Amino acid sequence: MTTPKTTRAPVGKTAAKTVTKAVEETVENAKTTVETAVKASQDAVSKNIEQGLSAGREQFEKASSQLFTFWSDAAEYGKGNVDAYFAAGTAFAKGLEDLGRTVFDAGQSTFEETVGTTKAMVTAKSLNEVVDLQSNYARKTFDGFVAESTKLSEMTVKVANEAMAPLNARVNATVDSFARAS
Repeated sequence: MTTPKTTRAPVGKTAAKTVTKAVEETVENAKTTVETAVKASQDAVSKNIEQGLSAGREQFEKASSQLFTFWSDAAEYGKGNVDAYFAAGTAFAKGLEDLGRTVFDAGQSTFEETVGTTKAMVTAKSLNEVVDLQSNYARKTFDGFVAESTKLSEMTVKVANEAMAPLNARVNATVDSFARAS
């Protein structure tokens, strides 16, 4: 048996060119569409990355600025505290010096009064004169003691107030800063 030969109809050159051209145009259009889509995707991704990095950079700079401000404020606060302690210590030392000088002066005055009264008592002509001198001495000494005690008490209060003033100022400043922060 013989198999019949099939024959194809010859395709014309024009038809082949038309089909080839249509395929090439389709491929070119698909290529352009894919390139455009890829470029648009790349641009969108680049834009999103850029926006994300920019937002991250801004947040980092803001956090860094706040952190540096916090440490700067903390250092300034600590310096203010140290300055207040030194000022309080200086006021206290000066006050103690003044108190010491006053006590010394009072002691010296009492000693001079005692020496003067003792000399007068040794040279007294009668026992009544000695008793009068002793009574006057006791009264003067007691009055002097009361006056000096009052003076020392007032000076002590003044020293305490002056020594505490810088510390009170720091406490008030701290309370004010917390009140402003909240």
